Amino acid sequence: MKPINVGVEFFHKLIESNSYYVDKTDLIRTVFKDDTADVMLITRPRRFGKTLTMTTFWDFLSLDPLNPGDTTRQNKWFQKTAIFADKEFCREYMGKFPVIFLTLKSVGYANFQDCYNELAFLVSSLAKSFTYLKSGDNLDEDDKQAFSNLLNYDLLRDPKDKSHLANSLKTLTQLLANYHGVKPILLIDEYDVPVAKAARHGYYQEMIEIIGPFLSNALKTNPHLEKAVLTGCLRAAKESIFTGLNNLSVCSVLDPGDMLMSTSIGFTDEETRTALAYYGLSDCYQEVQKNYDGYHFGGIRMYCPWDVMSFCRSNRLTGAQYAVADNY
Repeated sequence: MKPINVGVEFFHKLIESNSYYVDKTDLIRTVFKDDTADVMLITRPRRFGKTLTMTTFWDFLSLDPLNPGDTTRQNKWFQKTAIFADKEFCREYMGKFPVIFLTLKSVGYANFQDCYNELAFLVSSLAKSFTYLKSGDNLDEDDKQAFSNLLNYDLLRDPKDKSHLANSLKTLTQLLANYHGVKPILLIDEYDVPVAKAARHGYYQEMIEIIGPFLSNALKTNPHLEKAVLTGCLRAAKESIFTGLNNLSVCSVLDPGDMLMSTSIGFTDEETRTALAYYGLSDCYQEVQKNYDGYHFGGIRMYCPWDVMSFCRSNRLTGAQYAVADNY
């Protein structure tokens, strides 16, 4: 039987390890072609696979900067998935974009200064993943200096001039667009963590004053951006974090919307039954339903993947003698 890697959040790692995977790749077409909004916000509860969804986008869309047009990696990773059957879409989107992937889940300290420093560290580390921008003649000297500033952690965390950090994400989109001649895609995972933690620890206003411009400058009327997707647990579209952002498409658990969107993050009842059957646990379905049912996205019954696969991992060798996994 295929191994169960509950904690793996990178799509390509799941595929390369031949781990159990429920194919959700059709969502790529829904988000990047069917949905015409410049920015999409997807909210789902914890442990539902939001990060895995984002890394699936990342693995599918990212171009190889050393060999633009080479989709060898994507052909290997996606050849057995549903999206690979759409040849026209793959020709147009697979491996065609520079992709910025940023997760804000670590920006959650008990005080503002530590969070500010962490955000600056994330940006400088993100910039390091694009060091090839310093080479060649694709960028002029001003652009190269702007990129050097993104690598400068001390400059980004300067409390006397927050503009460097506030404009950093937008600057990176501009540099990538100028270098490649292709507008980048921006993926921001756990966008709401800094604000939620700030509210809990009493520095909400300070955090809003930096995270608001940091996100809005990159997302609002940015001519260098192809599309942005954000994920999180909370919907904050009407808060000051997104002031003036009118190009936002929101997919929450309450939106009836498209059925594919509703079922794309999490397990359906059928997918849950299939997973249990694969590991010889069909007799446990009623117990799994009792403990892990209760989620409804767009009116469709959904299960938490973390819980279902943790249950399978704990009980695949014991059959009917099962133990209930912690429910998140």
